[in-house]
Amino acid sequence: VVVAILLAAAGMAMAAQDGAKGEAKGVARVATGIVTAVTPESRTVVVESALGGKPWILGVEVREDLAISAGGKTKKLEDLKTGDRVRLRWIREKDRLVAESIAVIGAKAP
Repeated sequence: VVVAILLAAAGMAMAAQDGAKGEAKGVARVATGIVTAVTPESRTVVVESALGGKPWILGVEVREDLAISAGGKTKKLEDLKTGDRVRLRWIREKDRLVAESIAVIGAKAP
């Protein structure tokens, strides 16, 4: 189920980027949002953000060598939790979105 959500999210994200921004491959993008799913087995993260004032679901692949920052410390993908507020920088590579950086900037407001 999580994989299906990630694939759908990635597809929606790519469609939104292509349609709204005319994004070229390799151009870095940044979003801030709430982590809604972390799947260490497939090295993916889903973040709920906003695009043009509307909810936007973004699914990205996380490379093994990516260091995730949180409060001045380095974390692993497995340390991310649903509800974490993150700043995510990603690029589009062929048919996937790949995280270039992830910074935990807080927890979801109650």
